[in-house]
Order: sequence, then C-alpha cells, then structure tokens
Amino acid sequence: MISRRNIRIKVFQTIFESNIQDDVYQPDKLHKKLDKQFEQTQTMLAVCVELVCQISDYVLVYAQQKSSKHLPSFEDLNIDTRIAKTL
Repeated sequence: MISRRNIRIKVFQTIFESNIQDDVYQPDKLHKKLDKQFEQTQTMLAVCVELVCQISDYVLVYAQQKSSKHLPSFEDLNIDTRIAKTL
C-alpha cells in the first residue's frame, strides 16, 4: 500500500520534472510517468517484504544448524528466533 505522503512526493516530483524539461503541459505523458513511479514503489515494497520473509526463514535454518552441532555451546543452543515468530 502506498501512503499519502509517498503519493504526494511522487506527484510533486513529476510536476517539477515536467516543468524543468518541457514548456508544454502534457497530462497524458505525466500520468504515464506517475503510474510508472507507483508501480516501481509497489515493486520495491514487495521486494522488501520478500526479503524480510527470507531473513526469517534463514534465522530458523541457522538456529537449527547451530543447535545440531556435535558439541553445541550455550550460545549455539540459545539463538534468538523472535524475528521468525513474528511473521
């Protein structure tokens, strides 16, 4: 989900960019540019969420590997896996 602040910033960036580059106001061109920026923002959000999921999965794998050592230490047995439990 895109926040209002992010939308406002993208709109002002597009308007400012169009004022610098072109002297003629072209709403269709600006609308396409704005849609492209919103798609990029949504893609970036999806990538960030996927990264957090992969990190939480890796924490569980790492904790399992450390605890299954032949002679695990106290730190190996008590790895913090709270990030995996929150998802």
